[in-house]
Formats: sequence, structure tokens, C-alpha cells
Amino acid sequence: MPPEDKFQYLIQELLLELELPSLIEKFPPKAQNHPKAIDLIKERFGREDLLVQVYVRELLKMVMKNVVSGRKCADVTTLYDQLESHL
Repeated sequence: MPPEDKFQYLIQELLLELELPSLIEKFPPKAQNHPKAIDLIKERFGREDLLVQVYVRELLKMVMKNVVSGRKCADVTTLYDQLESHL
């Protein structure tokens, strides 16, 4: 897929879901702007330190849910699916 099309697709998808209109609209939809837009999105939303905190918090919630429900061991398939959904 040509870079111009990739960039246009990125704009269409992200404008529908996130607060990205003001962020992405800065860039005209040209091939050379696609990597710039990706870098800016990663910089703004890809903070790994915060993601680790969120993942650990979600893992602890799953463990606590099992403790509160009185189950001694979690259903491995369900646990895997829940973990996978956060990655």
C-alpha cells in the first residue's frame, strides 16, 4: 500500500476513535507525513511506563476477583484471554 494511502487510512481510523483530530490534522495527507504522524502518536499515547502500571493493575484485579469469589485457581483459558485483551 502506498504511504499516502496508509496515512489516509490512519487518519480515517483514528479520527473516529480517539482525541486525535487536532493532533493529526496538523499534517497534510502526504507520504512524508505518515512517519511523522506515527511518531507523534507514539510519543503522546505510547508511554510504556504507564502501560506497565495499567497492566499490573489489571492483573491484580483479576487475582483479587478470584480471591473474592473464593476460587482457589483461575480458569487458565479465561485468565489468558483477559491478559491477551490488554496487550
